[in-house]
Amino acid sequence: MSAALRRWLLYPSLVMAASAVGWSLSADRLLGLPHDAAAQALVFALAFLFYNRDRLADHARPDDVLNTADRARWFAAHERTLRVLSLGAALGSVGLLALRPALLPPILAGFGFALAYNVRCLPGGKAPKQLPGLKTPYVAALWTLLVAGAPLANAGWPWAGHAVADERRIVWTALALFGLVAAQVTVNDIRDVAGDRLVGTQTFAVLWGERGARLVALGCAALTAAAGFSLRSAGLLAAAGYLAACAVAYRREADGRFRWLIEGAGCATWLAVVMLE
Repeated sequence: MSAALRRWLLYPSLVMAASAVGWSLSADRLLGLPHDAAAQALVFALAFLFYNRDRLADHARPDDVLNTADRARWFAAHERTLRVLSLGAALGSVGLLALRPALLPPILAGFGFALAYNVRCLPGGKAPKQLPGLKTPYVAALWTLLVAGAPLANAGWPWAGHAVADERRIVWTALALFGLVAAQVTVNDIRDVAGDRLVGTQTFAVLWGERGARLVALGCAALTAAAGFSLRSAGLLAAAGYLAACAVAYRREADGRFRWLIEGAGCATWLAVVMLE
């Protein structure tokens, strides 16, 4: 694969958006919901939009430059194209929401979460993402709302109650996806510890060091494993093992090799659920 293609897949996070679809499809299968191409297209478009909104706003900030200098330069060089693509994703999302209005409540809630995350609305000019240890659960909750809440809303939950899915199964599925996303976010924070420390974003990696962050990621994977046991899901157990292995094996100096594995975690989860359920 050429370096240019690799950057286009990873830097604007097309792979991560595909992962969001993988997690959403996994939720569909675990909850017995029908697949809906329009809903999955909306998940992809919104994941792409949320991620690139932050990167376009922050790529010149000192933490982004310190953490991922090559990505920051790439965003600066392709800023106009990425803004056009983001606008296209936003317009596409509006059109898809018009087709699937049941998705509007969780999407609006998620959009509010995403906007609030970087707003410097706290004392001292801090944003919510700079509060100690908040980044991991905040981002994981946002993604869980998108990849689990959206399919459920599309199927009519909570208005249809048990006609959609058993509520106990809904809770365990949401916790499983939360654990997977939280583990992914925490492993990424190991890479970003220098820049986060520079600007005062107090991730687990900043607060407790690399070893502490790995333990947090393993704990998040354990949450998914517990959900897998409760749901008797071999696919979730395999996904939990996958993220645990990433947490143990990840090395910053080899980030380029690990990037596909980490950002593609949702795709790996979907494959595991499809093959083992």
